Amino acid sequence: MGGDAITAVRPVFKLDSGAGAGKETLVSDRYLNPVKFGSPLSMAAGGAYYLGKDGMPYAPEDKTKPKTIPVADYYFKLSDHVLTNSELEKLTRGDVQDLVSLQAVASQTIVFTAAVPDLVFIMGTDTDPKKRFYESAERYFLWEIGIPAAWITKPPSGPQLSLEEVVDALAARTSKFRDVVIVSHANLHGWLGFPLERGKTDPVVYQTLRDKLAAGRWGDASKTVTNKVVIRGCNIGQSKDMMKLMARAFGGKCTVYAPTHKQNYEWWSDSKHTPPKWALEYFWGYWVSYPGDVPKTNAELETDFTAKYPESDAAQLKAWIADRSVTERLPISLHTGVSQFSLHPPTLSPASEVVKWAKVHWKKDFAGGNFIPTGFLKREKQDKGYKYTFEGTVGGAGATMPIEVEFDPDDAEVLKDEKAQHPDVTWYDWKVQRTPVGDAEERVQATAKMTVFRIKQGMKDSGGQYIKADLTNTKYWGSSS
Repeated sequence: MGGDAITAVRPVFKLDSGAGAGKETLVSDRYLNPVKFGSPLSMAAGGAYYLGKDGMPYAPEDKTKPKTIPVADYYFKLSDHVLTNSELEKLTRGDVQDLVSLQAVASQTIVFTAAVPDLVFIMGTDTDPKKRFYESAERYFLWEIGIPAAWITKPPSGPQLSLEEVVDALAARTSKFRDVVIVSHANLHGWLGFPLERGKTDPVVYQTLRDKLAAGRWGDASKTVTNKVVIRGCNIGQSKDMMKLMARAFGGKCTVYAPTHKQNYEWWSDSKHTPPKWALEYFWGYWVSYPGDVPKTNAELETDFTAKYPESDAAQLKAWIADRSVTERLPISLHTGVSQFSLHPPTLSPASEVVKWAKVHWKKDFAGGNFIPTGFLKREKQDKGYKYTFEGTVGGAGATMPIEVEFDPDDAEVLKDEKAQHPDVTWYDWKVQRTPVGDAEERVQATAKMTVFRIKQGMKDSGGQYIKADLTNTKYWGSSS
């Protein structure tokens, strides 16, 4: 990326020379709409012109366009770099973090060079006419971001694109692009609403993607995907482990970002609105989480929600918390594996206690050999278990009998093995549950539980505006870095 990164956090630009030199000018929230791709904008400097959302200049006395922007003070020269579409979006928000250096010049024109757009992959199709997530997202990128339709990929046949198809397409691409955008349903556990492999239907989950990459049979997009991959899917940015895994899937040279909250889109199109076509992207669902299956009082929730979201209206948050139709409690349990093991004596002394225990739990083994145990002699460790040797009688004659039992892992071993199968294990309260199965065996299962409290509302700041957060805001965006 050419130029030095801007470090200022205020949405302000200052001219070095020319008309308006030395004057700071704020960039508006959304009405600076640069140019259509391939159509540089140019106008005379020094005049009191305004740039409307439609990209046309207006005189200051024209009050018909809301929130127009004075652009006579903006003279930007791109230093060996063409602004990408995502950077133009940042500029409309007044967010200059992570943009290339924009240099003010004293020329008589204002020029925005046509940008290289992002590649957008709409990974699925809507099946419920009342829930049009994919259609709404597509309109957002077409209307609000200005991505050309040719740069938006949708499933050519069938209901979904696969991750394999996307990676292979990116690896084979020869024309330039900047960021990759993946639009999909998702959740915080590393689940994505599209298949891993072409021709399959099972959705991507952390375990299957991890195993596929470990097998080495995967496309290499490391030469083409070198900047950002932004997943527009609900909550999956909470999973740091999944973000790192997705970065590996795209070749390991990019940074993957995804929202930590639910991602919503809306749109409308009619002549009564200005502009007539409008689409909106916003976060939905304030949340706090706790390890374990825990209750919380309203007072405790108020403390935790207001501490986490100081940018939102505290009184409104408290009102929502008190309304149980708005605030929901979501106990979550991981799906974990179940194993069955043979039981072992809880103690090896005194020997009489071992014999007493063995007569109950290993009575079938003794009966099969017509063996009557009278004493316990020793326990010996073998490759996969222990051998217990007893003395006793068979038909009245003295005899010994071994009982071989596989190792029964302790709780620490059970938890270690289970945690290795899952991402983000620190979210949960882990325990081991042991259930007897007959006299000689037990069923062993690790359990992992957490509790989420969620306010079912669109996320707004204290001024009532939908929250817009840069990718560097770790509260709203997770990343692989």
